[in-house]
Amino acid sequence: MEAVTKAWDTVDWERLQVGMKILSENIHHIQARVEAEVAALGVRQDDSDARKERLVGESNAYKDRTNKENRKLAIPLIKAFQNEFEGLLARSSAVNQLLLTSVDQSSICQIENAVSEVEKKAELELNSRLAEITEERDKMKEQHDIQHEYPGEKLGHS
Repeated sequence: MEAVTKAWDTVDWERLQVGMKILSENIHHIQARVEAEVAALGVRQDDSDARKERLVGESNAYKDRTNKENRKLAIPLIKAFQNEFEGLLARSSAVNQLLLTSVDQSSICQIENAVSEVEKKAELELNSRLAEITEERDKMKEQHDIQHEYPGEKLGHS
């Protein structure tokens, strides 16, 4: 029991609280960055959809403006641009999905709960230690009162 008491006495509670505060601030910063990135993903997706629509529109307009002979010459170029665009969309979608999945499954969003749980545990441990110290103080006070009541007698520890 004495070893446990000494271990408790060596805990730097102020430093622990400062560390928890810094961790909590970092978590809020990370969450804000993730939320901003998710919002930016939505904007980029909307922009991408608009560019794709424009590309399809321009392709259709080109088809309407030109004769079959000229279209045959441009078809490989148009197909190459469309394939590149589709490849970029696929890559972008994969990265977006990976980000959203990792945010959803990661502990980043759950760290704040862990921080509050650690803070609660530290508070409970502190209250427990305070109760132990109060109990020890009361016992010592009782012994002190008994010794003052019977000053000439040697009393054993109770």
